[in-house]
Amino acid sequence: MVDAAIEYAKTLNVSKDGKDLWVFYVDEATLSNVPYYARPMVGFGATNANIGKKFESWINEGKSPAVSGVLRLYQTLLDLGIKPIFITDTKEEFRQVRMANQKKAGYHSWFKFICQ
Repeated sequence: MVDAAIEYAKTLNVSKDGKDLWVFYVDEATLSNVPYYARPMVGFGATNANIGKKFESWINEGKSPAVSGVLRLYQTLLDLGIKPIFITDTKEEFRQVRMANQKKAGYHSWFKFICQ
């Protein structure tokens, strides 16, 4: 799927006027939360004890790894002159930690970062 998106992006007539944008969804698209779901206390959703607070704690750790294929797409788009926009369901109070996690994972720049 990512290879198809990269091939499509390469066919675009990018104007290089700064108005060419690509929207990425953060949660399970640019950043993976699989390490969180794999934790014994979460059990891939098998437990239901205060999952929301546990997930917020995970976000606050800033340890979500990049989804490698999407990171490759992101890098290709930057090379083509397309500006990324990131959208997340993460609450506004976690904006700074989520943005820092994005940078740590390799997504170092964007046009906008939009939280819930």
